[in-house]
Amino acid sequence: MVEFAIVASVLLLLMGGAGDFARVFFNAITVANASSTGAFWGTYNNVRAAQTDSQEYAAEDDARNVGDGVIAISTMYCECTNGNSTNCLNSNCSVANGPMRIYTTTMVEQSVDTYMPWPGVPDGVVVDRETHYRVQ
Repeated sequence: MVEFAIVASVLLLLMGGAGDFARVFFNAITVANASSTGAFWGTYNNVRAAQTDSQEYAAEDDARNVGDGVIAISTMYCECTNGNSTNCLNSNCSVANGPMRIYTTTMVEQSVDTYMPWPGVPDGVVVDRETHYRVQ
């Protein structure tokens, strides 16, 4: 009976730790997918790329199954072919710099709390992902 009590308590701790790890891992995958969805939504054309609030909504909607607390931030930026940053409204890309390229980026983050305090492990973990796509 004593052996069972020792083994059962160790197994319960291992299962609890595996459950917390799996939950954090699931949320990290969901946040990565949501970031990709938000950025991809803006790649259809220049009009959608400028609608950053719609990209944020698409990302938050994709991450709705992990609960509240998902934060999405989307931006649009432009570069010349040589990598120099430029203004998206009035490009200063010359023939030498190449044509302007438009990019969209979405960053999604969520704080995940563990079910129980673990020694040496923080009570909360922030999972985040940033995705960049070039607009078509």
